[in-house]
Amino acid sequence: MKSAILIGAGQRGIHAYGAYAIEKKEKLKFIAVAEPNEFKREYFKKLHNIDENYSVKDWKNLIKFGKIADFVVISTMDKLHKEPALEFLKLGYDILIEKPVSTNIEDSVEIIKKAKELKRFIMPCYVLRFSEFYSEIKNLIKNNKIGKIISIEQNENIGYFHMAHSYVRGRWNNSIETASIILTKSCHDLDIIQWLIDKPCKSIFSYGNLSLFNSINKPNNSSDKCLECSVEEECPYSAKKLYLNMELKGWPVDTITNDLSYEGRLNALKNTQYGTCVYTCDNNVLDNQTVLMEFEDGINVVFKLNAFTHDKTRIIKISGSHGEIIGNFEKNIIEIFDFINDTKEIINIKPEYVSAHNGSDFKLMDFFINFIDSNKNIDYFNLIESHFMAEAAEISRINKSNIDYLKFKNSFIK
Repeated sequence: MKSAILIGAGQRGIHAYGAYAIEKKEKLKFIAVAEPNEFKREYFKKLHNIDENYSVKDWKNLIKFGKIADFVVISTMDKLHKEPALEFLKLGYDILIEKPVSTNIEDSVEIIKKAKELKRFIMPCYVLRFSEFYSEIKNLIKNNKIGKIISIEQNENIGYFHMAHSYVRGRWNNSIETASIILTKSCHDLDIIQWLIDKPCKSIFSYGNLSLFNSINKPNNSSDKCLECSVEEECPYSAKKLYLNMELKGWPVDTITNDLSYEGRLNALKNTQYGTCVYTCDNNVLDNQTVLMEFEDGINVVFKLNAFTHDKTRIIKISGSHGEIIGNFEKNIIEIFDFINDTKEIINIKPEYVSAHNGSDFKLMDFFINFIDSNKNIDYFNLIESHFMAEAAEISRINKSNIDYLKFKNSFIK
């Protein structure tokens, strides 16, 4: 059994990593937690039976104990990753860190270089790699099921309600405070694209904008607060429709208040930005973006993130010389079209675990715990390949220019 420290007992800390330790007691035990929110800290401490001395408000108070666990899980807000990552690496810890590793590429590179220097393993939480869905697609490609890959289309359908919650009203709504949405939301997708292709990216071009969620599109006669709005019933982004739906008990309601009673939710809408009109928030991240990529061997890739979808899912289409693969992540369905025999095969994926991201949160934990004892070689900079790609895409979008990707990446790691 491995022991771990949790830095940041928020949604992911409690419901992904903490939940794994509860279900897999023979594999993992959290022995310490650092969390500034007293309610969340006390909840995690009691749930995992953590000693009072090891339950702290500030992670710096754990440094004085030295190395007391096998690894550290960092699941704070993104901009708070760098300092604890560097300090715990110095103490000899391996680290599981929420994506992105940091909110800018320079800090991410610094963290990775430190891990390499100290020969410690640091793994961003790219949960898609560990899903049965994308693992099956990887195997289909490896086994030449559709011949030579010609092109890939990956769509991240954010979902209109998810966009409003997390990227308009929520914590990731402003790139100055966090980072670009292509990094904070879609480094998952950029990672899975390069992981599936397993060849170098050569060039990147991107365009996108904030097309809807701004004051220009604010409806006539609308109010700044949904609770006071005369046109709220006609608005698909109504805070009342989402957060006052008493059938919803978990995400996203439990991220706006600890009190899930009607009164508790109502109070949150009155006193936080989660009750603010989506057209008057301080958001600036894009609500749609397209990234065009060319990989080695002439493989062309289109990635799209889109807020204006009903379903919150990822859809992939891989075109090959002898066939085609189309998959829907949330539905766990993969369709394979064989051009030679003019046939279609449907694979229904059945995840091993019942957890977030179709069970891949727990699969990621299984991998990490096994890997830290494996002594395998680590391709350190591949760990943040998606971060380089996201940074290149954002620079391309801003400057309206094509990025020579390999030259761009090497300028940071030389």
